[in-house]
Amino acid sequence: MPAAVCQNAMEKMRSLIEQHNNWRGGCINLIASENVMSPACEKLYVSDLMHRYAEGVPFKRFYRGLTYVDQIEDLTQQEFKKHFNANFCDIRPLSGTIANYAAFAAISQRGDKILSLGIEHGSHVSHEKPGAAGTLGLEVGALTFNDDCTMNAEESCAKIIETKPRFIVIGGSVILFPQPVRELRKACDQVGAKIIYDAAHVLGLITAGIFQDPLAEGADLITTSTHKTFPGPQGGMIMGNIDEATQKKIQLAVFPQFSSNHHLHRMPALYGALREMQEFGKDYAAQIVRNAQALGAALYEAGFNVLAKDRGFTQSHQVLVNCGQPGAGHEAAVALEQANIILNRLTNANISATDKNVLRGEALFFRAFAYRILANLFGGVPIITEEINVPRRDFVRASRVETYTQAKNNLVEAIPLLNNIDVVKDGKISKQMAQHLLAEIYISLGEYDNAINE
Repeated sequence: MPAAVCQNAMEKMRSLIEQHNNWRGGCINLIASENVMSPACEKLYVSDLMHRYAEGVPFKRFYRGLTYVDQIEDLTQQEFKKHFNANFCDIRPLSGTIANYAAFAAISQRGDKILSLGIEHGSHVSHEKPGAAGTLGLEVGALTFNDDCTMNAEESCAKIIETKPRFIVIGGSVILFPQPVRELRKACDQVGAKIIYDAAHVLGLITAGIFQDPLAEGADLITTSTHKTFPGPQGGMIMGNIDEATQKKIQLAVFPQFSSNHHLHRMPALYGALREMQEFGKDYAAQIVRNAQALGAALYEAGFNVLAKDRGFTQSHQVLVNCGQPGAGHEAAVALEQANIILNRLTNANISATDKNVLRGEALFFRAFAYRILANLFGGVPIITEEINVPRRDFVRASRVETYTQAKNNLVEAIPLLNNIDVVKDGKISKQMAQHLLAEIYISLGEYDNAINE
């Protein structure tokens, strides 16, 4: 490759990275599975370790040249064991999913029954048939939940006794409130089942002592990622209080079954993040929860159907908004991304579309709301709160024509706000993007007219 071609290719890649950094550094990021490391941990992350290889466990390796790597890995694992009062820790899994694979494989066999939360109640896909559990040949059932997003301990315990699973896996991708580990432990003891607590999302809250302590409450194992509410590098981990035979099975599952080298440069940053959490974590985690509760309350007051209102919306970092029919959440997420507000949508199989037209109106209402947020954030023009006259709780009960008329009015009123965007503000949005969004609004207005005339 000629030098000029190589240089141009590098410049293209650097430009893409710079654009990404500018965008994601300036947007409002509400993705619950993402966090950032501190500058101190970022410095620990970049080192010669990213070029090196290790297989096996500290001081028992298949590669040479690991004198300091062994010390780094051992120091990090010992500190996690001490902090969590665990007799076992393995920081080698490259992700929470790999951690789940290794833990599941170590304590079960093909054909065994397990119980999870179920996707509709926040289970991670690795707990289910399409993911690790199904790949390992496990039969997956679901525990029982209440309407307020909490687990029904009594019914779940009865299901454990009836099903006699090899293990249950709780925690997961959506976890608004602590789960009844102590109650589940009693049922599991009756049938010889183990408890795996997937702490990927709430590890930082657990580390800070403001959520729950799964191991102290009776879980056998914690599987987790290390980069959500815990502000460490991306990766996975397994901890627990388990016998030596099970420890060895997990270690053999991590390597050689599911990974080889475990990306050594993660380990110093992981250690640094733990030490930071020990020093500053309680205030950090408490603010995370306060932020989430404030967001839930503000969305509810704005008229959105925020789940678990009677329980204060959340005790974690997550907030759930019921968008109505399947697809409405996607509609909201796409529109909000255009407003530089990044979030994820989930699909709840239990949500039924009782009124298709009204629920379609809800989805489009979210789009209008997103454009108004964009104009407020980047246009320098304040939003008049009275412009959304119908609270969403009443909005979804409104008649078909009233529903579409109100949402259409919201879009029309957003047009002059977007037209006032003439320059880039803080590097976040340009006139060109504003004009693109205006075009989207006019398309939306056509959708409203078609819907009303159906």
